[in-house]
Amino acid sequence: MLGKGFFKRSASDPERIRQACASAERVLLCMTDLHIGNFAISTPAIKALQRGFDCEVDVLVARGFVPLAERLLDPVTILAHDAPKTMLGDIAGLRRTRRLTRRQYDLFIGLSGGIRGSTLAMFSGVRSTIGLDRYRRSGVYSLRIADQSPAHAMDRYGQFGVCAGGATPIIEPFTPMDGDAEALQQALEQAGIDPANPLTVFHPGAGKAHRRWPVERFARVADHVVNDHGHTVGILTPPGEEAETEAMLGAMSRSECAHKVSFGLGMLMPLFDHSRALVCNESGPMHLASMTSCAIVSLFGPTDPARWSPIRTGPGVAVLRGDACKPGCKGGNCVAQGACLTSISVDTVIRALDQTLSSIA
Repeated sequence: MLGKGFFKRSASDPERIRQACASAERVLLCMTDLHIGNFAISTPAIKALQRGFDCEVDVLVARGFVPLAERLLDPVTILAHDAPKTMLGDIAGLRRTRRLTRRQYDLFIGLSGGIRGSTLAMFSGVRSTIGLDRYRRSGVYSLRIADQSPAHAMDRYGQFGVCAGGATPIIEPFTPMDGDAEALQQALEQAGIDPANPLTVFHPGAGKAHRRWPVERFARVADHVVNDHGHTVGILTPPGEEAETEAMLGAMSRSECAHKVSFGLGMLMPLFDHSRALVCNESGPMHLASMTSCAIVSLFGPTDPARWSPIRTGPGVAVLRGDACKPGCKGGNCVAQGACLTSISVDTVIRALDQTLSSIA
């Protein structure tokens, strides 16, 4: 019913979009993407829309991302969506969607264009729904913004600023919520980390295996952080990435100074705000850390930094990219044993880390 390429439609008249937005009295912004990075880099655009409309604006997010939304967005009514295993087969899920949208919205803006966002738009019952014309199922939206395919992913979300008089993404320093400092101190102590010691966080995992720098190399950089900077090492360990953490600990010579960090999403922003640095692959935590002041060293292999680099730039952020992918490599289909990532040496990462730490000292 909502197959790829089905319901594809061209962009709408910009004046029709402007009129629908100007007359709106209650707006629902829908961002139900389940990738942490995509959600994080959409929040500057969502914040611009929140401030750009002169009416009530609610935000619909995946339930697991509510703690992030509470910390990254302006105070707002946040609605939680439980994503069913099959969007069209789970009738109960669609009924829950209708209950959410009985709040009588007159404008639905779909920032996530996958099947989940398209289904929510289709069954929302809202008269005016807005998406991008390049969405695979753009025809389910009554109005479609012309997608100019900007270089950085954040700017793609920024195109929705036309709905609020040309509002541009708002990037502001992270401000902890009341109680975050106390909760973080308790979480660090439970992980065996002294909150008074400087902390560098490592994330050796990534959503996909072909985006992971070798864990033994992360271990060598972590040993340098302990020996040369006197930092405690925290190894970020989301569910499903325990093997990477254990392998990194096993490869470290100073593993007694390293600790597994398995915090919920709500504590990641306070964690990065507290930390001196994050050393990581291209992944969701990198995008969260870019909204705090900690130094970042991010390692890119097949992923294009022009599209997915941290949204914060400057001397405290180092984006390292290895050699170009070999002919025949595409996404997870690597024919070169990860040469694009393994071409980044340990010494290169250590130099970048030292420089970024110096810049924020």
